Amino acid sequence: MLTQAEYYSNYHIGYKRQGRGNFVKIFFWIAALTILGLIILKLLNLFVPTQSKSVNIISPLAQDFKLETLGSAVERAENSSLSKIVEKNLENQGGSYAVGILNLTTGDEYFKNKHQIFDTASLYKLWVMGLIYQKIENGTLQKNTVLSDSVENLNKKFNIASESAERKEGEVKMSVENAIDLMITKSDNYSALLLSSYLGISKIQLYLNEHGFSESKLGSSETLPSTSVYDILQFFYKLYYGELADKEFSEEMTTILRRQVLNGKIPKYLPDNTEIAHKTGELGMYSHDAGIVYSKNGPYIIVVLSDANNKKTADETIAQISKEVYNYFISQ
Repeated sequence: MLTQAEYYSNYHIGYKRQGRGNFVKIFFWIAALTILGLIILKLLNLFVPTQSKSVNIISPLAQDFKLETLGSAVERAENSSLSKIVEKNLENQGGSYAVGILNLTTGDEYFKNKHQIFDTASLYKLWVMGLIYQKIENGTLQKNTVLSDSVENLNKKFNIASESAERKEGEVKMSVENAIDLMITKSDNYSALLLSSYLGISKIQLYLNEHGFSESKLGSSETLPSTSVYDILQFFYKLYYGELADKEFSEEMTTILRRQVLNGKIPKYLPDNTEIAHKTGELGMYSHDAGIVYSKNGPYIIVVLSDANNKKTADETIAQISKEVYNYFISQ
């Protein structure tokens, strides 16, 4: 008869007491190595500086502005020279103005009535363009897709009274690409209505929410679209840095904005060879202009919204502010 030691030896699993001893030794060394590893990690944390989890691939300016966009309590220092330019031009002006300026190279910025709400007039067409290009980029819409609707149906859908309608009958039919071009470069209203009808009001509002334009509303049958100078400046900032679409489609949108033919405000007194990607807005006493100016010293965003007593005076005020801001930046 086999002894206990002979039994375990024959079946290659070791003597019972010996196996328990080996297990204890293994457990001891695992515990010791674990403790040693924790001590080493602790020492590394004490003597090796930690690095940021994210890497800034654009510029320090981009990061700073995003922090404010996300609601940071830290505000960038306002540029006093820009403040003087704006205040001088708005002195004794009737009505209400909001101004936003951001130099994309130096970080100089200025806001007046930063969060005041204005009717958008035609600036809402920026959002329509943005969402259309989002659909083109994700493959759910083609630029050569032809859209069509009757003028009567569009007027009814967007609650446009017959006495104020630009058109009362006929058909609006064009490709998505042509509609975008007309909507932006000539501010054609029925191109915008055709695209807005295709997208749906709720989807455009969702686009605003998703991109953080929290002070902007597309409106309803009872209310007009509204926004702030801060939200419009954010739109151009995000467009410039490719946050609304990829590089190809961001450049396409910027190119369309550069072909703007309504140039009586921001571009009016700037040198003829100055590239400007901008969009105007006019409705009643509202007069706006907003865009990116590509000066020889680098690009900057300028947005001016107005609800003035005299539209012609407001247009000239916007043009004068634009001229002096341009001269200031190229003198730096």
